Amino acid sequence: MALSGNSRFDAFAILIRVVLARGTTSPEVLARFAERSEPEILAAVIANPKAPADVVGHLIEEADCVITKLALSEASLPLQIAMRFAEHRDWFVRAAAARSLSAPVPLLNALAGDSVVDVQIEVAQNPTTPPALLIDLAQELINAIRETVALNPNAPIEALRYLIADRELTVRLAVARRSQLTADLSEALSRDEHELVRCELANNETLSELELDRLSLDTSDRVRCIVACRRLASTEWVAKMPQEAVEKATRAAAYQPKTTAEILKGLTFKVLDRDE
Repeated sequence: MALSGNSRFDAFAILIRVVLARGTTSPEVLARFAERSEPEILAAVIANPKAPADVVGHLIEEADCVITKLALSEASLPLQIAMRFAEHRDWFVRAAAARSLSAPVPLLNALAGDSVVDVQIEVAQNPTTPPALLIDLAQELINAIRETVALNPNAPIEALRYLIADRELTVRLAVARRSQLTADLSEALSRDEHELVRCELANNETLSELELDRLSLDTSDRVRCIVACRRLASTEWVAKMPQEAVEKATRAAAYQPKTTAEILKGLTFKVLDRDE
């Protein structure tokens, strides 16, 4: 933990006070430490089970994001004290609590139902959020929350099965972007009705050769082009491919899809030529 302070001496002095604030059982000493300004000391006071209730209550009310993060990382922090961060008046402090890798599960459960979407998103992207809670968040009405769950590296397969059938394109794109997709998820995404999802999947560097084979037969020129370019860029793949397959990939890779800007630019030139 990097300590505040302008010099090594200041940092050492803070460390000594933090150790004392963690270990003392004297309410008077803890009350004096609560008057300090250093966040590390204030967090240690909050986490001390012997700290006076009114002192802890005031410190939590005035806590900022730094103090919140430090307090939740204290091993001695009582659960009932940690839960009070879910009631903090400032949403960004609650978001800091939801972002904490040390946040206890009951606190994350409480913050998942927060009235501010940003707080819920922090819970959805926290890698320590329990699978059962991520499954619940995968069924939230807010698109951004579901998309965030799709990008969480620890999202359980049950949550992802909800998300590959999501009505929102950006959510399905987020799933297609994940590394190490299971075979059933990859197959389902390869059948997605939207070309962009299948393109995103084709760009996924963790797909197996079998999964790329399936995408090489896609109805979309754009998808087949991506697969072909990936194969031709790999000397290992080219060495294993029969000549006929190399030629087919070369033809597919030659496809050059126009961007929206290029299409509009071409239409502009046609209009100008007609006017002349």
